[in-house]
Amino acid sequence: MNLKIVKRNSDLLEEVTQKYLSLLKDKKSKVQKKKMEVYIESLLMNIEKNIK
Repeated sequence: MNLKIVKRNSDLLEEVTQKYLSLLKDKKSKVQKKKMEVYIESLLMNIEKNIK
């Protein structure tokens, strides 16, 4: 795995962490929370795709 992919995955994981923490803190509507969950899942899938 090259360094560029590792860096990208690291950035994506950081974004996932931040989004998840904000999701836990916020008192958003269920629709907004669901959208955030879908976004987080897509970030995680990107990481998985980058690894393979």
